[in-house]
Amino acid sequence: MSVRFPYDAGKNPPMPVMPVRVGTVRGVWSSAVPSSIVDTGADITVIPARLAGDLRLATSGEVQVRGATGGTVRARLFTATVDVAGYEVTLPVVGLGRELIIGRDIINRFTVVLRGPERVLEVEPGVSSASG
Repeated sequence: MSVRFPYDAGKNPPMPVMPVRVGTVRGVWSSAVPSSIVDTGADITVIPARLAGDLRLATSGEVQVRGATGGTVRARLFTATVDVAGYEVTLPVVGLGRELIIGRDIINRFTVVLRGPERVLEVEPGVSSASG
């Protein structure tokens, strides 16, 4: 069964977003983040650095991150559990900046349909035998 989320009409053009929760592997959760960006161009999920600190997420290394403008920055990796449409996945995430960006490491675990004319994102939780 799919879950539908309205696009953020405050962006031009409107942008697919969805609420998520971020937590620790021990089950300590943040409040829902109402407008995480769904970004098929992002290899890995990015959470706000402050959120990683507030949750005291375990550090799991560092990674070189290249942004949309082509610039690179070194960022810390954290192990987090992300709840998307009631489906929890534990994985490494980047702690950087102020926005929560859902990357392909999570997107590829779901059937995702962008209904642009309707300005609706559909997400169908599912478990695949393929990893990542």
